[in-house]
Amino acid sequence: MENNKKLKVEDIDREKLLEEEDIEEITPQKAVKALIYVILVVVAGFLVLYAFDKFGDLSETRNIETIVSKIDASFADGKPIPVSILESYEYDLKKYRDDNLRNDKLVNLINETLHKLDSQPAYVLTGINYKSWATGQLVKTDLDTVVVAYADRFKHQVRDVFQPMTPMENRAFEIYKAHPEWSKEVCIKIAEKQIWAGMTRVQLLLSWGQPNKIDKDFTYNRNTEQWIYGNLGPFVYLENNIVTSWQQ
Repeated sequence: MENNKKLKVEDIDREKLLEEEDIEEITPQKAVKALIYVILVVVAGFLVLYAFDKFGDLSETRNIETIVSKIDASFADGKPIPVSILESYEYDLKKYRDDNLRNDKLVNLINETLHKLDSQPAYVLTGINYKSWATGQLVKTDLDTVVVAYADRFKHQVRDVFQPMTPMENRAFEIYKAHPEWSKEVCIKIAEKQIWAGMTRVQLLLSWGQPNKIDKDFTYNRNTEQWIYGNLGPFVYLENNIVTSWQQ
């Protein structure tokens, strides 16, 4: 009897405590309902993700099929296509293939289409761009459009040929061939008869030629020279075979 009274008192105390704290008692039935609700939410989330994934696959499949149909139509037509268009097809197909490696059906379709693309006739620009050896500027072109298989497009690309285009460039080019250790810019400056501090004795000779007179002065570890061009100058000063300064 005492135990029963004790249990009843504890039950009454627990109910009072819940009422005072306004706490809802969690029963087994409520716990099961909450668990079911959580499971339904998780399942719904997975279904949404699955639907988005399938929609994405469907969208990519349609894009691929659109490209394939365009290529098939061009084959049926038999007319060449500009190589830039075929290159864009190839880029898109390879990107879709890399993004769908787990989809064997799509990968096989893309590989078959890429193989077919190689034999597609394409308009390819070929020939030579003649550019200035000194400046790199385009001077003239000798270009033509040919029809080749897409796979052979690299055999018929436009080549850049750099050539001396003026007497000054011809001289700079000859200096460059004789002194490949010098930069192109240095050779151009010499051909333009420029001088600058830091140029060598040989470079000065090639730029301004042999002076009328050379005055020399030798001191300890120092060899200075004054090159005199003409009767009254200009004057160029060298130290240990390097130009240091000049005056007109």
